[in-house]
Amino acid sequence: MLREGVEDFEYLWMLREQVRKLRKAGVSGPALDEAEELIRVPEEISTSLTEFTLDPQPIFRRRAKVAEALERLVRMELEAGR
Repeated sequence: MLREGVEDFEYLWMLREQVRKLRKAGVSGPALDEAEELIRVPEEISTSLTEFTLDPQPIFRRRAKVAEALERLVRMELEAGR
């Protein structure tokens, strides 16, 4: 479970950095806004460092959304660089 948590942290860090990079390059739009929202941990997953869900499904769903957003932003970066 620790490894899973570290991987989730890395995903969120990568997403945050990709958002920053695109914002710095002057890119804007709903995809960036949605990605910024995904960086925040929703209450259905955790309300504090000691209170969190025991149901893995919300975590799996959020992880998939973060991965999709990261892929989308990387594509945006590549397209902007053309």
